[in-house]
Amino acid sequence: MLSNPTLKQYCYDRICEACILKYDSKPLGVDDVVETDEVVDEL
Repeated sequence: MLSNPTLKQYCYDRICEACILKYDSKPLGVDDVVETDEVVDEL
């Protein structure tokens, strides 16, 4: 893969599309943000 930049870019684009860019959340405004000391387990 390292010797094939086209394949490398294709894989990167698919990963971004599947994992990062498809993340959906409602639009948040300044009033929606709350500061807290609570620890959140994201797993």
